[in-house]
Parts: sequence; structure tokens; C-alpha cells
Amino acid sequence: MHVRLLVLSAVSVALAGVPAQTQTLDPLPVMQVASAPLEWQLFSSTEGRFQVQMPGIPLDETQTIDFLSLYVASLEASRDRFLVAYADYPREVVDRQDPTPILQGVQQGFVSRIQGEVLAERSVNLSGYPGREIRYQTASGGEGVARFYLVEERLYQVVISTANEPTNRFDRDADRFLNSFRLQ
Repeated sequence: MHVRLLVLSAVSVALAGVPAQTQTLDPLPVMQVASAPLEWQLFSSTEGRFQVQMPGIPLDETQTIDFLSLYVASLEASRDRFLVAYADYPREVVDRQDPTPILQGVQQGFVSRIQGEVLAERSVNLSGYPGREIRYQTASGGEGVARFYLVEERLYQVVISTANEPTNRFDRDADRFLNSFRLQ
């Protein structure tokens, strides 16, 4: 199994919608991402209360940074990266805000962190919970699709990206991966 490095900054992205008085966190350190052939299987996280299809078994890691615990399951297959991350906001932050500005802040923080450009965006939902989807391009020419869902106080980020210009296979894999994400 070939291991590549991927820089994740999901914690600071997750906090993008938090009011100014909340402490800003540094991006996550470099993490390893598993590399595997495209053999799709169901991955379930009991603690994360989700399941998703991925083309292999992801590496998963939990970190606690200040007041947030961040869980990341990530996999690199071919030149594509698959990632599901979640973090729980403090209940008082979620209770006093409409979810729309939180999700918009997450989207803006994500695009800023990857130094990307939004190619398309839309509202989505997951079992009645609000979400956002963006298709983006990176400065290096790669593309990806990210979905952000706010489920009570939990923020989920479901992301697939490619270092290449997307192909029909990438689009099929993105649909399969993103549409397979379910709450348990």
C-alpha cells in the first residue's frame, strides 16, 4: 500500500462560521492518507454515526485541538482523494445561529484554505438537515466536489478531489461516494 501525504485543515474550516470571539485554530498538521486500488466497500463509523462507500479502507484519525475533537477518515486511490471529516461545534454556537451562515462560512473557509475557485454551488440536504455542495478548482488545476452538512451540532465534510482534470470516471466516483454518505 502506497502512502502519500495530504494537508488537512478541516478544523479551521469547521470554525469559519463561528463568531469572532471564538478562538481561531491553526490548520492540522500533515497527515498520512492510505492508498488503495478502486475496490468499493462500505465504511461505517459508529462513533461518527455515518456510513459511506469508499474504494478501499480509509485511514482514520481522531485529534483533539483546543475544545474540538476532529475525526478524519481519508483514502487516496489512484490520483483521487476521498475524505469524510466531522467536528462537533459547541452547542451554544449552533443554537444561537441559523445554519445558513455557518455553512456559508465553512464553504468560504474551505475554498480559502485550498486556494481554490468555486465552479458551481448549491444547497443540499441530508435526511432533512441543511448542507452545501461546491465543485471547485485548485490553483494547480485539480478539481473536487465537497459537501458540508450541519447535523445538530455536528459538521460533516465529505470531499472528493483529483490532482488531474476530472474524467468521466472521477465524476462517476464522486457521485457514488457523495451520494452514498448516510447517517446511522
